[in-house]
Amino acid sequence: MIRRELVNARGNRTQSEVAEVLGITQKYLSKIGIRQRTPSANLLAKFAEYYKRPLDVLFPNVFLLSNTPNRRNKCANHSIHQPSAK
Repeated sequence: MIRRELVNARGNRTQSEVAEVLGITQKYLSKIGIRQRTPSANLLAKFAEYYKRPLDVLFPNVFLLSNTPNRRNKCANHSIHQPSAK
């Protein structure tokens, strides 16, 4: 599965161009784009700065509540309730 927003954010720049700016190899950038690798926190910050987009947009699978181990169990076992309007 592809990280569509990350690939779209690159626009018409090559993977090699972006990788050089981020200080990584083109191969590593490619693996990040197809979700075979998840970047470190430092590299995530570089992506957000370079693309001027929030990380939850570029890497939605990393920042979903259901992907958080403690939340995964809670979400599966309990429904999340909205406060009632008064």
